[in-house]
Amino acid sequence: MISRKGFISIKLIALMMSGSLTLSAFGCSKKEAKNKSKISEQTSITEAADTTDVKTPTVTEPEVSSETTEETTQAATSTSESIPLMTESPRTKSSFTEYIPYVLPPITKEMMTPNQIDIFYRFCEAVLANEESFECDNYSDLETVFYLVVRTCCPYAYQVATIQESWEVSGNVVKIQYRGDLEWRKSKYDGFKNAVEDLLQNVLKEEYSDFENALVLFEYFTDNYVYDFEHNGQDPENIGAYIPLIRKTGVCQNFAAAYTFVLLQTGCDVDNMEGALSETEATGHEWNIIRLDGQCYMIDTTWGLGRNDLRYFLMTKEDRQEDGQYFIGDMDVGLLLKNYGDDRYLCNDTKYSELHQALEYTWNPEDNTISLRQFDVNGELKEYTTFKYE
Repeated sequence: MISRKGFISIKLIALMMSGSLTLSAFGCSKKEAKNKSKISEQTSITEAADTTDVKTPTVTEPEVSSETTEETTQAATSTSESIPLMTESPRTKSSFTEYIPYVLPPITKEMMTPNQIDIFYRFCEAVLANEESFECDNYSDLETVFYLVVRTCCPYAYQVATIQESWEVSGNVVKIQYRGDLEWRKSKYDGFKNAVEDLLQNVLKEEYSDFENALVLFEYFTDNYVYDFEHNGQDPENIGAYIPLIRKTGVCQNFAAAYTFVLLQTGCDVDNMEGALSETEATGHEWNIIRLDGQCYMIDTTWGLGRNDLRYFLMTKEDRQEDGQYFIGDMDVGLLLKNYGDDRYLCNDTKYSELHQALEYTWNPEDNTISLRQFDVNGELKEYTTFKYE
């Protein structure tokens, strides 16, 4: 029993002739700041479920050699493992707790062309094998895949393959430019791998349903991560899924990417969404979309930071629009930023709406129930009601 009491997102603005990317300045809605004083301590979220505290990742970041950057982040202790060698086909997991260095959300995959999918897998494997180049017959597809997909789906590759210089292209061969030396890259790989494996071994569970793993990871993020109000969105290292798992901080784009990457490791059908706060305000925001039993729902870990409720877990489009004043027509779904209007991804199902009203709740995974408690009209706490999930 687990008891609890009560930006502009990155877009491919222009694929410039040099192959470099123009990024909009980072920002998230002001809504994200309102819970700053409520951010909880980094505590175990499953301590009530068993007698062993959840081990939170304690990995520090490796330092880039002075030959490639002036960054002075603390060096991490690298494991003896080497970066896996290239394989001939996309990798699959042999066990629940096994780490896979790249994943591809089903929703985004549905939107990609076969060539884009092939480029994604080949690029990821080339970087993992420290190849100097790889074959690519469509440079435009490569830019789309690298800037919009890799940052979420292969965080290691996005961290170590530089985007600050132009790609070197000769015929169908693209030269890969790396940050740091091999030892630094191995440390980077091992640090991120260890952080993800901590979650797979100590937070997420193979016996949990997709709903339960989505819930326990939502709780972990909102309990353990804090918003970075001094985030530098112009630094490529601050983009994507890597930052929250290593530094326990970030902005909406980081949290959405990390939630997608980790939850995909369990087999959940999850992806990213983004939108503008209003028709006139320039501030944007990014969150997640998940598909459970054929229905889509929205999850916002950023706005859930420091909260003790489920207000931003499994929302409908009405919940998102009413709470954040987001305009459905301006929403994008998936990493390729497709307009939300596709009927396959509409979040209309209200099955979980009851969860959003509770100020306190107790999760009982043993019998698939969540006990909810709300205030009555006089401001007094009512008795717990039971929400049963499948």
